[in-house]
Amino acid sequence: MLRLLIPWKIPMLCALTSVGVAFTLLLVLHRSSLAAAAVAAHGAPPAAKPAVGASTESVEISLGDGLGRRWLEAQYRGNGRDEILASLVNKFSHPLRVTFNAGLVFNSVAEGRAAQVVLARDTDVVLAPGESRSARLATVAARLSNVVGGGVQPFLLDTEPEHALPVLDALFARVRACPETSREALQTAVLLVLENPMLGAFAKFDVLAGGAPKGLPSAEAFRVNTGEILGALTLLKNAGYPRGSFAVAREPQLKIEAMIDPLAHAAALAYYGIAPEKEWAYWREELTNGDASTRHYALYGIGRNYPEVALQMLPAWARDKRLAPLYRQSAIQALAETRRPEAISVLQQLVVELGGTTELGMSARRAIGYLENRRNGLPDNAAAVGLEFKLSQSETR
Repeated sequence: MLRLLIPWKIPMLCALTSVGVAFTLLLVLHRSSLAAAAVAAHGAPPAAKPAVGASTESVEISLGDGLGRRWLEAQYRGNGRDEILASLVNKFSHPLRVTFNAGLVFNSVAEGRAAQVVLARDTDVVLAPGESRSARLATVAARLSNVVGGGVQPFLLDTEPEHALPVLDALFARVRACPETSREALQTAVLLVLENPMLGAFAKFDVLAGGAPKGLPSAEAFRVNTGEILGALTLLKNAGYPRGSFAVAREPQLKIEAMIDPLAHAAALAYYGIAPEKEWAYWREELTNGDASTRHYALYGIGRNYPEVALQMLPAWARDKRLAPLYRQSAIQALAETRRPEAISVLQQLVVELGGTTELGMSARRAIGYLENRRNGLPDNAAAVGLEFKLSQSETR
């Protein structure tokens, strides 16, 4: 019986095998067509990379690409200066790591509140499928005329290629290499590149020439300490921008203000290439041949940095009636800048010689009070009451 069944089983097995293979091929082709349709509808996802803090692999994608593929929805609000609040929604079926690249441009759409800002630093945001979340993005103003303050306002991402700011690319590349760069220095550097204003746009001290820009709604918003201005110029120099192209870098007042300011002194030596052993020659040159409007500043620099020399030379300047009152008064105040207790007796003698009720005598008396307060351990800001030293920041006087 077994032998009789063998001849018909063999053809049946072959037939079943052929049908199974055909069915499998049809199933594979059907799945391939479905995958092709999904790619056509949504675009092929880029290579997945593990996302920090995500439980599954996330797709890494730029903001522009995510918006273009419609995997991402975004709305923006900002203050026109240092921050954009991005409200994001992941519409894709996988986690997304969205990359916001420094240099992205956002424009205000609020009526009467024109502002343009630039993303200041690269930022990544991870979103789970379907997740909605907000992300704070650091920005810098692209215009001195930005309307700032008064709360947040709606912004739009500027996607027009002709509105991009490639002139900032070298600056942001330098910031990536030096992430410790302060926000104030970066903001100042961006405005220097894009608008190249005069010193008055940034300086907290009284500018002798040029002054602050007129008619700007937020003139005070971009004023920074002298050290931050030097930080911006140093950042631009290291990024490869020509130093001579910036009006601020050519200001003689900035140089001597920075040299006097204890918080900016080291940065000034480095930026202007003054070796420590050459500093005395700098002050002497400023005092004898410097700009007439800032020559007296050198007396403060000598008082602060060379107190032994100042105690010898400054009393003679204060007594010399041939000098203009500005130089004599500066010499008296610079004696207090020595911060030496022995300067008190020198100033007391000047009060006797000049008269306690004269302008010069009263300056000497205020300088005595300043030094006595310091000797008694009072903080600088309390000790400085009544003095008018020509320094950049009042808290260092």
